[in-house]
Formats: sequence, structure tokens, C-alpha cells
Amino acid sequence: MDLAARATPATDPAERQVVLAEIVADLNQPHDPGTIRPTRLEDWADSG
Repeated sequence: MDLAARATPATDPAERQVVLAEIVADLNQPHDPGTIRPTRLEDWADSG
């Protein structure tokens, strides 16, 4: 069964920084490193 999803784009730079910081921190966990690159906040923040 598919779950309904709803998203709101984070277009405000400050809000985007907060959201992406959490994602990057999760990807960079040493015990379970993410496989998505880049894993630098600056690279993610510049991608929008």
C-alpha cells in the first residue's frame, strides 16, 4: 500500500540550512555512513 506524501519546498536559505544540516549529519554517521554523495552541507545547500 502506498502512503500519501506531501512536501513543502524549503526555499528560505536559513530554513534550508537547518533541514539539510540534519540530513547531512545523518548521512555522515560513522557507524552507518550514507552512500549518497556529496556529504558536505555546503554542497547540498548550494544544490538548490
